[in-house]
Amino acid sequence: MGILSALINTTPIVAMLIPAANELEQQSGVPARRVLLPVAHATTLAGSATMISTSSNLLIAGLAAPQGVDMSMFSFAPIAVPVALIGWLVLYFAAPLTLQGQPESDDAGDDDQEGEDHLRHGRDHRRLARGVH
Repeated sequence: MGILSALINTTPIVAMLIPAANELEQQSGVPARRVLLPVAHATTLAGSATMISTSSNLLIAGLAAPQGVDMSMFSFAPIAVPVALIGWLVLYFAAPLTLQGQPESDDAGDDDQEGEDHLRHGRDHRRLARGVH
């Protein structure tokens, strides 16, 4: 996955995995977000290794060329590859902890109260932004 994401744009890679993640969720109960979010982050990390893998690298190369800075296909690799490896290590340990999900509540009253809290805070936020207390 990492090598592939360094050679093509990362968005289609993750998009191609959406049906597989949904199928995994239906068949084994593994939430799609537990698969797609780490994959999206991993491909983004690896995707910065080459000039063609992300549009921001192309933009940087385009801005650098008139200044006399020559950039090759792998100019970003010396920095991007170590960052990707460290990022993958962090993802390996952090993703299972951060993507566990919240247990579903059996009490519908709590869900209603939580929604009301969000609405109340939202109104207060807008009023504070206008300077009305």
